[in-house]
Amino acid sequence: MFMSMGLHIQINSKDMKKYIFLILTLLFITFMGCGNNMNGDGKDVTGFCNCNDAETSFEVTDLQGTVNFNGEVQQWYISVPTEGTIDEVRIFFLCNIQDAYKEQGKRIVFSGKASDFEGSISMIGGYQYYCIELTKINNL
Repeated sequence: MFMSMGLHIQINSKDMKKYIFLILTLLFITFMGCGNNMNGDGKDVTGFCNCNDAETSFEVTDLQGTVNFNGEVQQWYISVPTEGTIDEVRIFFLCNIQDAYKEQGKRIVFSGKASDFEGSISMIGGYQYYCIELTKINNL
């Protein structure tokens, strides 16, 4: 019998087993969804940006953007706001970037071959995600 603040609840052992099973099942489902897909080298093992095998969807030339780092997937990317909008941004995860450009907030101009993003990441509405192999990059 459980007593708390004058409340009397009686749970038999059969019901208790059901509650324990339900709680354990919910905990299992919760923790299975919290895993990550990174291997020991910080590379996404789900094919985050498989640039060697990716088919080019389109090419970009002389786009201006800002270099940033995504901590969730441990990847550098370039964000490019869509001109004339307030909430549309293209995110280009980088297949190749020189160390000199790995600086949070660095403004650059770049060109490259973009492919559709097929990785696993928390996505924000209004954002479009791509992978890109850079062919040119310069400071702004």
